[in-house]
Amino acid sequence: MEFSTEICREISLRRHMTVQIPRGITEAIEDFLKTEQAAKMGFNCKTDLITAAVRNLLTQYGYYQRYENK
Repeated sequence: MEFSTEICREISLRRHMTVQIPRGITEAIEDFLKTEQAAKMGFNCKTDLITAAVRNLLTQYGYYQRYENK
């Protein structure tokens, strides 16, 4: 069964949300993503980097736990 573009977009919107961050932070993220270090860490886009950063902070403070599939 194929999903239409509209259905795929609707599913994506249910799983994600948009947030605004200060332009200076965005510029720093964009600069970092251009580095070899970012590439080695597997960061290809702002979304990946921001998700990892937020996940790490929440994990550090005990608000997020990863559940590994066993």
